[in-house]
Amino acid sequence: MAKIQLGSLVRKLNKYTDDGKKNTDRPSELSSFESVLESELKDWDTKIDVEITPPDIDDILKVGTTVWVNDGIRTDVARKGQGLQRALIFALIRTLAKVSKDKKDGEESSRKASKSTYFILEEPELFLHPQAQRSLFDSLQELSTENQVLLCTHSSSFMNLDNYKSICRVIKSNSEKGTEICQCTVDLLRKMNDKDEFNLAYWINPDRSELFFAQKVILVEGPTDKTAIPFLAKKISVFKYDYTIIDCGSKNSIPSYINLLNYFSIPYIAVYDKDHQDGKSAEAIESANNASGAIEEKISTHLGSSVIFENNIEEELGIAEGNNKNKPYLVLKHIIQENFEIEKTLRSKIEMIYD
Repeated sequence: MAKIQLGSLVRKLNKYTDDGKKNTDRPSELSSFESVLESELKDWDTKIDVEITPPDIDDILKVGTTVWVNDGIRTDVARKGQGLQRALIFALIRTLAKVSKDKKDGEESSRKASKSTYFILEEPELFLHPQAQRSLFDSLQELSTENQVLLCTHSSSFMNLDNYKSICRVIKSNSEKGTEICQCTVDLLRKMNDKDEFNLAYWINPDRSELFFAQKVILVEGPTDKTAIPFLAKKISVFKYDYTIIDCGSKNSIPSYINLLNYFSIPYIAVYDKDHQDGKSAEAIESANNASGAIEEKISTHLGSSVIFENNIEEELGIAEGNNKNKPYLVLKHIIQENFEIEKTLRSKIEMIYD
């Protein structure tokens, strides 16, 4: 008798009755919870159904709860793909945060207590494509306005320069030193002028945020260097995948990146052009020298160094000055020729870059 009564009581919590009809006696709180959860998963076009399974009377304390997901075929979530399972987990976290916030906002207490909840996530990017990773990161940022969110990640999609003080780089170079944590605690952007601040914020994106995970960062002026240098390194068998090459956008932006790398203790090498081409005015050469000086001034000798191309990489490759359009393509077309041979001086510089 008790088993029948318990089963009847538990079944009142489910969305559907045993004959498949909608349960009109179900508590509204459960339906509201499912509705919020569905809204968090709207991009997946799914329906959520939380089902309570009547327990065995001999195991009364273990009430089985199953989440059913209908994405065209209604099954429990354990039978769905890893991507949807991960999305459901994070949707549950966001739903819990909203419910918790509403509950705390409605509570009246004579004492001041912390309203913060801790969410600790390990590698939230797993099984999510890049677009979903960025969407999740935005959600976690929103969640962090009312809660403490800590996450361990190997994805550049979870890096945001706007919150650079919250980034901790955890490294273990050897067993003697052990684990080290590098974090920038100073007002980094206030130390830059407006132009530098704009360039750095604009150019740090998921591609450039890869620098936080690099063993060494290669800073270059633009797309031509970024295209040619790795190709040449592979050609002479010195290329390394754990070195990241960053297109800084211009020679004048390199010091901003150096500043960032210095604070996070990330090894780097700055590769830039001397820019003393024939025919340049004295004023243009002086401007180039000033830009070069700004780079060298920022370099921290225990973290970084520099390699300077004699005027530019095209000249080092023996490509005549002329068409400035599609330079990465023209340079690549030149060096993939069967009879191309890298000059000794340029070879030495490429080896130094990947040293």
